[in-house]
Amino acid sequence: MKPSGVCAQFVQFRLLIVAIACLLPRPSHARDELRFFSFEHVKSDNDARDRMVALDVSRTSPLLHYQFQEAPTGSLSPSVKSIEFDRDMELTDSEVESVFKRLISAGTFKLPRSSEHCGEGNLWDLSGSLGGREFELSHRLFPRGGIRKQIDEAIKSIVHEFGLDQINGPAYATIGRKAGTNTIEASDLQDRPNPPAVSESEGDLIPPRETTLQELISHADKFDGKRVSVVGFYHSDFEGNELRFQEKSDERENVWCEVISSFAPKEVAFKQDTWARVDGTFLKGPSGHFGMWPGEVTRVTRFDVQAARVLTER
Repeated sequence: MKPSGVCAQFVQFRLLIVAIACLLPRPSHARDELRFFSFEHVKSDNDARDRMVALDVSRTSPLLHYQFQEAPTGSLSPSVKSIEFDRDMELTDSEVESVFKRLISAGTFKLPRSSEHCGEGNLWDLSGSLGGREFELSHRLFPRGGIRKQIDEAIKSIVHEFGLDQINGPAYATIGRKAGTNTIEASDLQDRPNPPAVSESEGDLIPPRETTLQELISHADKFDGKRVSVVGFYHSDFEGNELRFQEKSDERENVWCEVISSFAPKEVAFKQDTWARVDGTFLKGPSGHFGMWPGEVTRVTRFDVQAARVLTER
């Protein structure tokens, strides 16, 4: 049966609306953005480290930003690698759209809300706005399965496919694309050095070299990555954990000091406002909060309280 005149006109009108809709661009959500952050402590029989991953992508500024850091907190190997790099890559609008779709398909909107972000421990956070829907999800436990694991794997896959997980080159760089090949362009940090993404230091079992804080700071390149033994005045407060040259001295004369090796004897512990001999690994700076210290002594394996006169006798 043929449709009546009114019905036929209605059908034609609907077909016209569908045709116009297909020709018009789909509405975009200008505020679409996603932020991912994870932090976990990984430990084996001879190595322990803190691993941090951060990823940001936005439709407003089609830039994929990726950070990765593995900071050893203890190692029984003769040498240990540290990894820290920051990468930016400009994406096309279609690539940004693809990233968002993949994360939605992985189950972003199926994640339950959580208030686990309070307290210490491993962290796994996902927040942003997609398709007009805002979300902020935080979990204390690192995912081992389920939807969060799917999203975590999707993020790793995206990072790998765009080549942002390559650790060659400087710590801070922009990834460019020429003739289908990725290129690494070092970022201009102005007055700050741009170190390599991978560095090596001596393991915790290497015998330390006795020296002084003044010598460490004056010859930072010589001692960088080496195990050292120094005497200083330990003081800790908000955003300031340091081994001082004197009981009251400027940051430029002191070194940052806050990490006890995961393999140190149980009795090793920092004691506030005391002179002590400290064994650990020296890393040249800038170090500490806002990079205000010229270096740091980390992965501490010895903290022996001593009298102040020990320092003056050296």
